[in-house]
Amino acid sequence: MSAAPEISIVVAAVNTAATLGPWLDAIGPQLARHRVEVLLAAAADDAAAVERAGVRIIRGPAGALVPALWGLALLEASGPVVAVTITPCVPASDWLDAIAAAYRESPADGIGGVIDWSPSNSLVDRALHLVRYTPYLPPVTAGPVNEIAGDNGTYTRPALSEWHAEIAKSGFWESEFNRHIRARGGVVRVDPRIRVTHTHSYGFGSFSRQRFRHGRLFGRARRAGFGPPGRFVKAALAPTVPFLMLARALRTCAARGRLDSHTVLAVPLAGWFFCCWAAGEAAGLLGG
Repeated sequence: MSAAPEISIVVAAVNTAATLGPWLDAIGPQLARHRVEVLLAAAADDAAAVERAGVRIIRGPAGALVPALWGLALLEASGPVVAVTITPCVPASDWLDAIAAAYRESPADGIGGVIDWSPSNSLVDRALHLVRYTPYLPPVTAGPVNEIAGDNGTYTRPALSEWHAEIAKSGFWESEFNRHIRARGGVVRVDPRIRVTHTHSYGFGSFSRQRFRHGRLFGRARRAGFGPPGRFVKAALAPTVPFLMLARALRTCAARGRLDSHTVLAVPLAGWFFCCWAAGEAAGLLGG
């Protein structure tokens, strides 16, 4: 493309063999309506991430977590608005239209969308959704929020530029960036017109490992804020975390009229994934 892009899409490749094709099929027809650059971030050991017309591949190290892949691609993004997602989150047919309209109508530093589940989801997929995406499950009311989802989030490039040093150092962790925006008086909003559907990103074993790794990194990041006694207390409280997080997720589903039988059947798996996070956080707090 010769003209500068209006929107940069930073998309991390996850379960690429199954998800890249549907994601490209969904985004392809929208590209004619907008000037867009697509940066597909893939781990070096992900052989299924292949060159495709109009898609630039950003290679990360083998086994890289999604935040690390996002970070590499975000540093290369050039559009004034940058959309961040993963290949298992299939965009709605008007996804780019909705992003452009959201910034045109009510500018903000970041605008997030909703993440729905697919009717064909397995129990593992539904449990994953409970763990990761319940706050973004529609219906959601438009307006200012504390958090927007990394897997369907958009940010202005000037806001991201403030965080470039942190992105280069540690990758892109959306919760930390959202806190940064709010701390300096910025605004993040949610707009339910910006819609994606989560399909299948991880199996049981791979998501269990991912939750533990993320929890451990989170625990390590929190270590500096506590002395040794505080770390032990926080680690000792780790067994309570899964119950609290699961209860909150179920309350949200119920309040939004989405607590169906498939979700109820997925509760034990979701509880296990929350346990993996809690165990990782405790290990990180204790120096593991």
